[in-house]
Amino acid sequence: MHGIEVFFCFSVIKDTMKLEAQFENKNGKLFSIKTGREIRTDNLVRVDSASIDAEALSSIEFAAEFTGCRSALLGLCLAWKTVEITPEVYNEEFLAALRDFLKNIEASDVYAVIVPETDGTACGAALEQYTAAMVHAARRIKDCESVIGFSLPPELAADGEAASSFMNAMAVKHAQYVYFSANDTGNTQLVPYHMR
Repeated sequence: MHGIEVFFCFSVIKDTMKLEAQFENKNGKLFSIKTGREIRTDNLVRVDSASIDAEALSSIEFAAEFTGCRSALLGLCLAWKTVEITPEVYNEEFLAALRDFLKNIEASDVYAVIVPETDGTACGAALEQYTAAMVHAARRIKDCESVIGFSLPPELAADGEAASSFMNAMAVKHAQYVYFSANDTGNTQLVPYHMR
């Protein structure tokens, strides 16, 4: 009897950790589920997380610089090499600071798209490693309601099969995410965006 109760409690806790989707993709356009309104994606405010150290990134003061961005989304750029220092070795200090930043902007109702930067290398044999690194990053920010989703790098967005593989891997634990592309690929699974 106790084994069943423990399993049930664990299942309830596990299920409550999943975030509900706040946004959705309708034919390549971003919409708020709450209001039903289309959200502009042609003016993302660029935040280059690689150019700031972990302590500053996690500070409330740094997040406060973006509290006026409620009418625009943030494009939070992070370099693959910053997330994954060497194959399967992740920069946990950076990922913790990234989570802090995302929780800090969440408190001000500011939303972000995670924009991984790859130098054109997230394809072919490296696709599996790249996907694993981004899934790991997503796991570290899984409780951040400020994250709308991930952008696919150009080399991935242009390859429908690779794009689907990446999105399917992410959807296992992060079904709420919407996916984006800096280029209009014609793939309506991706929302095109531009950054200022």
